[in-house]
This record gives sequence, structure tokens and C-alpha cells, in this order.
Amino acid sequence: MALIIDKTEISQPQQFSDKIQTLLQLIHQGMPCTEALIKQKQIVKCNSEEQFIEMLCLKLMGSTLLYLHQLHLSVGTGKLFELHNQDLRTLAVLNSHNSEKERIILSEILTKYHLVDSNALNKIARFYHRYNLDYPAINSGASFDEKLTLYNVICYCEQAFTLSEETVTTAYHWATQKAQNLGDFARYFCLYLVWENSQSKTLTSPDHLIETLAPIVNSNLNHPIANYELDVITLQQMIKSWYQDGNNLGFSGFTSGLLSIVLNIALNSEDVVKDASAYLDALQTTLRSTSCNACYMSQSGLSRHYSFNSQRGEVILKLDRQGYLSLFSHWPSTSIFNLHL
Repeated sequence: MALIIDKTEISQPQQFSDKIQTLLQLIHQGMPCTEALIKQKQIVKCNSEEQFIEMLCLKLMGSTLLYLHQLHLSVGTGKLFELHNQDLRTLAVLNSHNSEKERIILSEILTKYHLVDSNALNKIARFYHRYNLDYPAINSGASFDEKLTLYNVICYCEQAFTLSEETVTTAYHWATQKAQNLGDFARYFCLYLVWENSQSKTLTSPDHLIETLAPIVNSNLNHPIANYELDVITLQQMIKSWYQDGNNLGFSGFTSGLLSIVLNIALNSEDVVKDASAYLDALQTTLRSTSCNACYMSQSGLSRHYSFNSQRGEVILKLDRQGYLSLFSHWPSTSIFNLHL
């Protein structure tokens, strides 16, 4: 007896659920390592199959983030548990190089589960190359989630703005000086472009913009803690309870809140602070009165995202593994944003 999962002795891999057996095929050396654990004398105990898979990945790779070579896809084990068994089995046999049909099937699965493969993430490298930029030093220690944030920012900026090499280069250097991590760099980069295109007569620099809005952002960083994984119904109950106690649902971080506000108000207004307060009031009303339209695990498997449709665009709440529920982003549609320019 060497492997015990939820008080059950595992004597052969076939005792695992179909999903776990499929995952063991996707994980490099997953099945041989599992068989070795079953045969060894030292007892290994896990509370669930999910915990076992995470333990196995940490043992094999030092991370719960898998790179599926045949699919050019980085994905967390927590995300893979979200996939339906049939979709997971399809991924196990797909090869993105084989045929146009398989590439279409893969693309459909990626879209269905909000996944971005390495081919799409190469947009970051192409963007830097196009504007003759070096990777910022903070890129070397960046998390996978931070890289996805940068990818999403680049996608948005290319749709929302007419970019020139001079403007992009200036935004890049300014954001590099302001940021302490790659996620903040991405948001500061986008903020600079918003300011540059705002034609504001009162906000004389992006630093002035930050100084002006910092107090209101800092007053909206408080968020509740959930001791359980929220489904859509319990999410709505928790949000209403949080508001009934006199609280606003806060942003996940300073730059998340700052960029969300900047993207959703007109910076050429006579009173941006007043407009920011009005925006936040409307946003909180939306969250109180609107049902979540989509719930999914993040690609890294480290947080759960809840999507809300507002009149302006998509609002995303994030529930991380520590149980913090927060406002992660609010991306207006580029057509609405262009009305501000």
C-alpha cells in the first residue's frame, strides 16, 4: 500500500476516474511515475484526485503549469479539470501540426475554454520586434498570468488605437519606469496610450493622471474573502451581502483599478474625479443587479473568473486561491472607447 487517495488504496491506475487517466496521458511521464508511486513502499496520501495530479506535476516539473508540446499550449492542472471528458480526450490525441481539420478542432476547444496557445502568445514577441523594443527586465521573472495580461493589453491597444513607433516607444519606456511586475507594465503601457489619445487639457501628463485618480482607486481596493469555491448563485449572494454591509467590491490591485477607470471615463472631461466616482457607482450597480453570464477557471488554474456583461463591455471578477474576490478588469468595447477620443 503506497498510494492512498481520499482513504482509498490505489493499486492500479485504472482505479482513477476517466478524466484523471486521460490527464496522466497528457502529462509527460505521468503514467510511468504514477505506476512507480503505486509500487513503492513509502506511503503517499492525497485528499483528492485533483490534489494527486498537482502533487505529481510538482514532483515531475516543479510546477502545476503544464506545457503540452503537441498542442503548443501552456495550461494549469486546475484548468484541465474544468474541461469536459470528451474535450480532454480530444486534446490527448490532437496534434496541431497534423491537418487543417485538427487545427480547427483545437481552435474551437481553445475558444470554448478561454485558452491562448503559444502561437497566439507570440503576438507579444512580434509586437516588440515591430517597434524595435527590448523585453523589459521584469519579463524574466514574470508569471504566466502576467504574460496573459500583457497579451490581452496588446490585443486591445491594437484595436483601440492607431499606433506609431514614437508613441509606442515612449509608452514602453514610461511604463518600464513605473512598473514592478509585467502585469503592471502592461496596464501602465495601456494607460499611457489612453492619456496620449485623450486630448485632455487638464491632465498634463500620465503621472498627473495617476496622481489625480490615485485617491479614488485606493479607496476601492477592499474585497471580501470566500471560504469556498463560489458557483454563480453563491457568487450573487455574496456580492449582495457585501453591499448590504455598506461595502463596494474592490479591484484586485492598484493598476487594475486605475486602468479600468481610465478606460471607462472621458479624460478630456472638466472633472475626471467626479466622472470616475459616477463610473464606479454605475459599475457597482451593474454587479448588484446583473447575473454572471460566464464562469471559468483561468488558464493557469490559479483563479476562477466570473464574467459580467455591462452596457459598455465586459467586467471580470476574480476569485483567487486565497479566497479573495475582486474586480479584475473592465474592458470597454473599442467602438465605445473610440467615442471618447
